[in-house]
Amino acid sequence: MELRLNVVGVSFHVGTGCSDSSSFGNAIARAREVFDEGTKFGFTFSILDIGGGYPGYIGAKNGNDEFEKMAKVINYAYDKHFHDITGLTLIAEPGQFLCRSAYILVTNIISRRIKNNVDDEPSFMYYINDGIYGSFNWAITDKSFLSINSFLLKQSNGIYSHSKIKDFRNLFTSSIWGPTGDSLDVVCKSIELPKLLLGDWMIFDNMGAYTFVCSSCFNGMTPPNILYLAYDQEVYSINNN
Repeated sequence: MELRLNVVGVSFHVGTGCSDSSSFGNAIARAREVFDEGTKFGFTFSILDIGGGYPGYIGAKNGNDEFEKMAKVINYAYDKHFHDITGLTLIAEPGQFLCRSAYILVTNIISRRIKNNVDDEPSFMYYINDGIYGSFNWAITDKSFLSINSFLLKQSNGIYSHSKIKDFRNLFTSSIWGPTGDSLDVVCKSIELPKLLLGDWMIFDNMGAYTFVCSSCFNGMTPPNILYLAYDQEVYSINNN
């Protein structure tokens, strides 16, 4: 009021990667409290922005199911707390939901270190040709999106074979590092992986949002190339069952 601003509504963001549906319900309930406070000060709010943070990944984390749960909570909370307000403009920011699974990242193992532990069980450090200054910028603060789908293993005849983690009997404690030589360039400090070799490829799912768009050419490393593929959705599903 003192600044003579016309406040028109409430905006909130529960946080990128939020998996707790109740966070949206609580935020909507609190937004209504702010609406009521605004009325006391003479404002007429007409906009509610419920932000983003909706999961858009596919695969083991079952992102579609999580999104449906969030949608139910949001609809219930909206109907409960804003049913008496007419003409309200509702805004959502589902950017991550739309593009999280738009890309699959394929990275090459360019170096490897083997550490022999006291229990004679080796652990491995894998260096790949992409890192936190490239497609893994989000790995600095949030490891929850890391999803290695499968591998391309180079055979003695030079032909690559496609394998998934479930195809391997033995897994080893491993870490994944980027190519820059910077001590911060750590994609993952600890993960169970099969024994991989130089020239093999790691395939990462759900590498759309907050990945390539945040990349730089730090230490002279160029961002990954983008290849666009068109395929028959029905055929793809059958081949990947």
